[in-house]
Amino acid sequence: MVPVRRRGSFFLLSRYRRLRRPPTCLLLSLLSLLVFFQVSDASGDLVARLYDLQVSGASVSKLSLSSGALPSAVSSRLSDYSLSWNQLPGLMQRALLWDSGFVFASPTSGSSSTADDGVALVQIYTACSQSMGDLLPDLAEIRMLDAGNSSSSNCSVLDCGIINHFLPAECPTEQVLPLTRCAVYASKMQDQQQFSGVFWAQDGRSMSVPEPVLRRHTSVDTAAEDSLFAVHLTENSFTGTESCQVHGEFILPCRGIPDEVTLASGSNSVASSSSFAEIDLCPAAAGAAMNAWLELEAVPSADTFSTVAIVLLAVSMTICVVLGISVWWLCRSKAWLQDAYDRVLLEGSWDDGTWSPTTRLLGGPLAPALTMGATIDEERLTPMEVFFGARPRSRRNPGLHGTSALVATTRAEITLSNDQLCRKSSILRGFVSDPAIVTKRISFAQLHFLRLLAKGGSGEVWLGHATADSAIDTCTS
Repeated sequence: MVPVRRRGSFFLLSRYRRLRRPPTCLLLSLLSLLVFFQVSDASGDLVARLYDLQVSGASVSKLSLSSGALPSAVSSRLSDYSLSWNQLPGLMQRALLWDSGFVFASPTSGSSSTADDGVALVQIYTACSQSMGDLLPDLAEIRMLDAGNSSSSNCSVLDCGIINHFLPAECPTEQVLPLTRCAVYASKMQDQQQFSGVFWAQDGRSMSVPEPVLRRHTSVDTAAEDSLFAVHLTENSFTGTESCQVHGEFILPCRGIPDEVTLASGSNSVASSSSFAEIDLCPAAAGAAMNAWLELEAVPSADTFSTVAIVLLAVSMTICVVLGISVWWLCRSKAWLQDAYDRVLLEGSWDDGTWSPTTRLLGGPLAPALTMGATIDEERLTPMEVFFGARPRSRRNPGLHGTSALVATTRAEITLSNDQLCRKSSILRGFVSDPAIVTKRISFAQLHFLRLLAKGGSGEVWLGHATADSAIDTCTS
């Protein structure tokens, strides 16, 4: 048994605490960047690739894996977003399994998405705080294998397709083990036979639907710590240059670990056995892109709110129309409102805001008969009504049918005339405002005119009475 090399890049990673779950806005921004800038390159990020396929309209059948057969890590992530396994589309199911660190493996070494014929999910472990998108060794690291060996080494990187590279299958597996960044329990793969083919290839940005499958690349009798496995994304075997495509799939190598290396209860660290040095080994960390995808899937579809949106839009438009009509009516009625406001001011006050005494004395209600709209004889017209043109229609019809418009117009004109006269003459204004005069003056509204006795060029004589007394009144026009 060969001890594990602590100087390998897989075991040199320091311990890190798990990152806290980023906020939703950050996840959505990250997912948008993955979609628009196509970052699914040599890092082997399958989540961004699968999401891009779904956005572009691609579809694939769902996995024939029941929700009861899901690993607890996958079920826990679904429950965090109130999602069920069966409601996820096929592409998202594959992305969630991959991001959670689970890959299908079968005794026949073929790709599988079912749980039949001995196919099972195998968990992939990596350095703590590392996600599944960080596991593929870089091209520069692989080239160091050839640089550190003799010219007769079989670890020379070969070109394939447009941007793809691969490591020949003849390269010794013990030279690749120190560069691996993931591990699986060798006992989970004990029934699988050795697969002869390439165990590392660079991502060629293929846009086909990936079907991850775990394969053994060492003999069955190889020690667990010396075993090499690899994750392939297609059922087709990649044996060398003859298998190259324009856009190839990446192949991810992982080392085996014995059952003595167990996860400590309630912790992400690994409890080491007496024959193994302490190593940092954890389940794959949840990727931010997958969390953002789950967030988007958990949000109800826009179709759910279509009816509510239509109702709200209709109500909003109705309110806008009502407000528009109201504004139009107010603008059209501005002149009328201003005229009414001016009349109120003229009837009630001077320019300085004080109460006008002529309003109460001369601007009171007109004759009751005119106010009630009854027939009025010329002889019963008041002096102010005669002065402002309230005349009978003809001699044959000595009556005048008063209207509310006539009453309102006459009263307003009377008030306006009185106020204008008082404004023009300071003597008249002082006269009508004198307390001695005001207290002794009889209100014009209290006078009842009976008939016209005489009239001349400078005045008129009327017969009338105030309250219950008869008197001769003189009104100068």
